[in-house]
Amino acid sequence: MWSVLAEAQREQHRRTEAQRKEAAARQRESERAQREAQRAAARGEREAVKAYQQARESDAARRSAELGGWVAELRGVLAAGQAGLARDHGVDVA
Repeated sequence: MWSVLAEAQREQHRRTEAQRKEAAARQRESERAQREAQRAAARGEREAVKAYQQARESDAARRSAELGGWVAELRGVLAAGQAGLARDHGVDVA
């Protein structure tokens, strides 16, 4: 009778150990999936930051070109004004 009881206890111990190992494996898989999700989120954040930076750089380049156009226009106006002064008053403004 004791051997039957001991065998039942060993079998219960094996089942308990198998369940513990299975739970540990599920926990490791869950942690791995969570780490992968965090890495994917970080990649997404980096891509969003990169896209934002590229948009800002593009906007800055567009504004710089626009300002360059205005500066060129103003230089033209100033040059025309200087030429008019030189012509009308005999002043050398070069």
